[in-house]
This record gives sequence, structure tokens and C-alpha cells, in this order.
Amino acid sequence: MPKGGLLGAAAVALLATVASALPSLFELDRAAVVHGEIWRLWTGHLVHASRDHLIFDVGAACLFFIALGQPARAAFHFAWLAPAIGFVLLAALPGLDVYYGLSSILHAWAVAGAGEVWLREHGTRSHLAAAFGLGTIAKAAWETWTASPTCSGGLDMGGPVIFAAHLVGAMAGLVLVAARIRASRRDLALSYRRDPLGPRQMCARWVHSEGGAPQGERAATG
Repeated sequence: MPKGGLLGAAAVALLATVASALPSLFELDRAAVVHGEIWRLWTGHLVHASRDHLIFDVGAACLFFIALGQPARAAFHFAWLAPAIGFVLLAALPGLDVYYGLSSILHAWAVAGAGEVWLREHGTRSHLAAAFGLGTIAKAAWETWTASPTCSGGLDMGGPVIFAAHLVGAMAGLVLVAARIRASRRDLALSYRRDPLGPRQMCARWVHSEGGAPQGERAATG
């Protein structure tokens, strides 16, 4: 199990349980945010309206952390993903008065986590990670297009599911992957300036590093 996996899973489970017990205080309420209760842009993603909803989302988050770990990076992503996704949803869906649930963040974490594995690993693991990330995006797009769930059918979600939130989250995760690739290429360019190589050697280093982070510096990109 990756280091920190259980810690991240426990933190999500605890925070989501507490927030779900006090929905009137923590749910993402448009009117409340307009009146200055901006903490709801973060806490709204932790609120769940039913036991099924809570178990489903927390279970998915636990699987993510147990498989990939990286709780510190996930927390950093949550810190800006949560309000960004909240703002996008409130702006794009003027009829949306209240939003809650972790699913948009889960889709972002899934795509970003898959991208990280794709860049870091080699061979089959890299290919599987790419397929998982692209599959997550395709799932979210299909759910948004058809307005029907692919994984949670039959569960009591406590209200209508906003499938567009899944797609917004998946796209946010794709932005994180693009930023990671750009940072890797920048690191490679800086390394080249310090230690110039011919085109063939540069190509070999790029392929070997699976994403461009030069050897010896990859561990510092966490």
C-alpha cells in the first residue's frame, strides 16, 4: 500500500461524515455563498444527502488513496479544485441552488492520478493508467450526455445527480495532467541547458523518464 494511503482515506471518511451530519451549515448553497459564506465552496463537496451517497463516495476515495497514496498532493489539489469546480457549476447552471457531493473531486483525482502513473511508470502499467484516465473522462462525458449513471444506478443519492459535475471534475483533472507534463518538459529543458546532449541522447532520456522529468530530479517533483 502506498505511503499515506490509509491516512488520506481516514481523513476523507472523517471529514465527509462530519460535514454530512450538518448539511445546512456546509452544503454549497448559492444564496449563502453570495452572502459571504465562502467556506461552502470547499465543504459542499464533503456533504452527502444519504447514507448510500456517503458510502459510495467515501468508498471510492478510499480506493483511490489505498491504490495511489499521495494524500498531501490530493489535499493540495482539493484546496483549489473545490472552489474552482463550485464556481464553474454555479456559473454554468443558473438553476442550481444547492450542490453537494465528492464525485466531481473524485473524477479530478482519478484523471490526475492516472496521469501521474502514466508519466512515472513504464510498459503495461503506464498503458493501463492512460486507459483508466481516458475511460474516466469518457464515462463522465457519457453520463452528462445521457443524464444516466454508469456506476451508481439503484442507489439512493438523496437527490438528482448533477452529471455535469463529473465532467467538470474530469476536465479539471486533465488540466492537472497537462500542467504536470509542462513542468516535466520545463525540467528537461533546464537539464539540457546544464548538460547539453545531442538529439538522439535527448530522445533517449525523454523516453526513459516517461514524461520528461530528468533522472535525479524526479523525486523532487512531488
